[in-house]
Amino acid sequence: MTQVILRWGGIMGGVMVTLLLIEHFLFPMNDPGRYEMSEKFGYAAIIASLAIMYLAMIELEKRDGAPPTMWRKIIAGSGASLVAGSFFGLYNIFYSEVLNPEFLDVYYNHYISQLPVQSGPEYEQMVAELNAQREMFQVPGVQFLVMAATVVMIGIPMSVLLALLHKLRG
Repeated sequence: MTQVILRWGGIMGGVMVTLLLIEHFLFPMNDPGRYEMSEKFGYAAIIASLAIMYLAMIELEKRDGAPPTMWRKIIAGSGASLVAGSFFGLYNIFYSEVLNPEFLDVYYNHYISQLPVQSGPEYEQMVAELNAQREMFQVPGVQFLVMAATVVMIGIPMSVLLALLHKLRG
């Protein structure tokens, strides 16, 4: 099962990173008007890439010679999500350090400009909280963990859903 997890997790992570790189080169990111659309594209890329885990479940069935248990399919899908999440975490570090090093500053400044309150103590408190988050997120290890966890948190329910679909198919 480890081979299936590593193989398909690598494929899912590779597809995810490829989609995000294509989006980056087609639509440069330092346009605050594109942040919302880019975020939606990012989530769609994650979900589309994770859907590939269904193929991992088919391969697992072929290797076992019989339908694997639900738990085995869920573990395989979740493990592959962890591998893909690692690819995503590494990509985000590469993105923010190499491809677009000013992204975090531009993004947070845009976010601050969109706050519902633009002056006073409430505004100052919101800005201080956002700046603390930015400082924390600029640490590559934290960024890696947050982004990898995002993929895993989407991947676990998808593992359950795809395991159920795989069971219904068989």
